[in-house]
Parts: sequence; C-alpha cells; structure tokens
Amino acid sequence: MAIQGPPPSLKFVTIFIKRANELEKSDPVIAYYCKYYAIEEALAAKVHQTDPAAAEYVTHLLDLIEKDKIQLQDHDTITDELVGQAYVEKFATRVFANADKDIINRKSTKATASNLLAASNFLELLKLFGEPDQGLLDRIKYCKFHAARILKAYAAGEDPNAYESPEIAAQAPSPEPETSTIDDLSSSVQAVSLDFTSSAPSVPSTLSFPTTYSQSPSAPAFAPITAPSAPSPPMFTPPPAAPPIVSAPSAQSYHHQQQQHVSKVEVQQIMDEAQRFSLAQKHSRYAISALNYEDVDTAVRELKTALKLLGENV
Repeated sequence: MAIQGPPPSLKFVTIFIKRANELEKSDPVIAYYCKYYAIEEALAAKVHQTDPAAAEYVTHLLDLIEKDKIQLQDHDTITDELVGQAYVEKFATRVFANADKDIINRKSTKATASNLLAASNFLELLKLFGEPDQGLLDRIKYCKFHAARILKAYAAGEDPNAYESPEIAAQAPSPEPETSTIDDLSSSVQAVSLDFTSSAPSVPSTLSFPTTYSQSPSAPAFAPITAPSAPSPPMFTPPPAAPPIVSAPSAQSYHHQQQQHVSKVEVQQIMDEAQRFSLAQKHSRYAISALNYEDVDTAVRELKTALKLLGENV
C-alpha cells in the first residue's frame, strides 16, 4: 500500500515519500532509505514538536521503517552501513550518468531533466551516512541547475543544448536554482520507465565509489516530462523483477558496523523532552513558592516531582 503524502508542515519531504512509493516493489532497499531520509529531515526541522499532524505522520513513518527492518533483516545493504552506502552511491550515480551523458553529447531532452531531478533526490540520501563532502554537494547542485535550465529552455521554445559546454560549466560557479523552480520541475515529471541496457559513462565528479561489492543496483531511465503548464506527479514504473542483493565487502577491509536507525521510542522521547522540561520547571517554581510561605512539605513534594521528570531517582 502506498504511503500517504505528508501534512503541509512536512511538504519538504514529499518528493522522498513519492520516491519510496515508486521503488517499494522494484527496489525496497532504496525505498527504505528514502523513507529513512524523510524521517531524518522531518525530525531535524522539529515540526513534530508544534504540529500534531506532523508528529502523527513521523510516528507512522517510523512504524513502516521498523517493519522494513524486519523484512530486510537479511540484506547487508540495510544491516551494514558501508555496504548500504555503497549501494546507494552506485544507484544514484547510475541515474545521474544516464542524464549526464545527454548533456555531454548535447542530446538533452525533457527526459534528461527528469533523470537529473531523480538523481539529485537519490544523491541526497548519501547524507544519511555522514557529512557530505564538496564533491557530493557540487553534483547535487549540478543536477538541479541543469534540470531547471533544460525545462526553462523548452518553456521558452529554445534549444536546451545551445549552451556553454558541460566541462566549462562544471568548473565555473553556477547559481543555485530557486526553490520555486525546482518545485515546478518536481511537479512536472511524468511516469518513468526503467532501462537496464544503458551503461554508465564516466562522470565529472570528485566522488569515489567502492568497487569491492560484486553487483550494483539497476539504473533507471526517466521518460520525458510534460511542459510546466500541465504538471503531473513523478512516478516510477516498477521493473519486472527485484534487483540483486549486494554482497558484503571483504571482512578484512573494515570493521563491521551496525547501522544506527532511529526507533519509534527514541522519537517519542524527542517529542516528549520539551514537555518534560516545561513540567519540571513548573514544579520547581511551585516548590520555591511553597518555601516563600514556609510550606516545607509542599516544597519537598514539588521538588521530588521535578527531579523525577528529569530522570532522577528520589
């Protein structure tokens, strides 16, 4: 069953929920990381602390994540952080390469813009595995800039391939596309199909990708997008079969690391923390007020309550 869209306060994670829905059957590993990234972004924004609808939605996503962890417990792409990072990197890079070869060969179409937008989404997932380096940030910016550029060219009736060479453009600082432009692009992507025959060319990037695993995720290719005047939501067409499971790198290459996932209990603790501190402060004030009237019993009772709220054994 597809995940429902988030409430308005969590609109910024909508695209990752859509990607998760698109890949749920064809690539449950990438779908899992899309949901996981949406949770991380939602918690970082702290919207759940002020919006009950957002809190309920985050809790629902956590329930789904915990079910996924059970279903995918035999996948080292989920249980091992390094293998998972390698899988996401390879998947995102192949999506990117499908679009970048069009830019390099000056054969950009609306499908190229669709590929670039999807690639930027999957590259964002790599932030789950640590602080992004400049190479990753530049690649995401590259995707967004050229996707917006191609779409604007079509809207203006211009040739999207009549522009400065990608080598020069990659070296020169490009302005970050406006958020509204990217939102318009996101809403104008049509359904896509997956092409397993295209190979990934070399791409201009400072990122390095592990090669110790035996297989890599399949490379989706996106269908053309519609004009901005007639938008439709992005949606993958699932492939006929699930992708192969990635084999773990040699045990000698690194120490096994267990992926640390956010649990439902931990999120509930985060959501309750502000309320606990507020109650502790209130009972502390009651205790001070009681002491002003030399009411020792009430002061002791209120202080004990405040300490218990802070986790102290009294």
